[in-house]
Amino acid sequence: MSDLNDIENFLDGYNFGRYMEQDCQPIDYDNWEGFPTQICSYRLTHGTGYAKGRVVMLNPNMHMLAKWFLTAASIANPNNLLGFAKRLAKHINSQSGAQFVIAGLVLEDMDGDGLREQFPFRDGVTVSVQGVDNWSEHVPTEDNIWAALYGQPYKAHTYSRIASTTRSQYGDYLRSIGRSRDVSGLKFLDAVREEYQNAWNSDENILINAWVYSNYG
Repeated sequence: MSDLNDIENFLDGYNFGRYMEQDCQPIDYDNWEGFPTQICSYRLTHGTGYAKGRVVMLNPNMHMLAKWFLTAASIANPNNLLGFAKRLAKHINSQSGAQFVIAGLVLEDMDGDGLREQFPFRDGVTVSVQGVDNWSEHVPTEDNIWAALYGQPYKAHTYSRIASTTRSQYGDYLRSIGRSRDVSGLKFLDAVREEYQNAWNSDENILINAWVYSNYG
């Protein structure tokens, strides 16, 4: 228990930079009924002006993260559990800010030019949808935002949040625990959604375990 408390105390003082947690309100979203999902409308600098995005999110609190980190540490088997948790927090902060986007338009300055690129998300994964040009730097319109929130994805990309776990990392970890699952194409979204929902009331997050197993196991 002391290890869990140490990790949670560290996380309580850690700044994950959850920049999309602005003007948040409860909302129900398909396939996420029963979870405390929120829709957040946020504004960021964009060149000399501003750009607005909107996302549905389900972000873990620090107690939940501490439990997930402690379980993942058992895979890495570090001598210093708190030190490993700090390393894991740094990785997750760089990948997602510990934000899990269920749906919506994520704006990120990927090339450091001060302009925010657009990325629609679904179930914690970057997707492609009609009505949004991935990597576009134009100021998002309400039509772009609506498409990102409610449009039908036609492609699921590589990384699942919050740890940027790939399909292959997830598959390798499942095989290590005697499981398997088809995650080709859009099926990856179903897998990530179900694993994150299972993790919500659990001491472990299989997606974080998979990333740790691939990098430290």
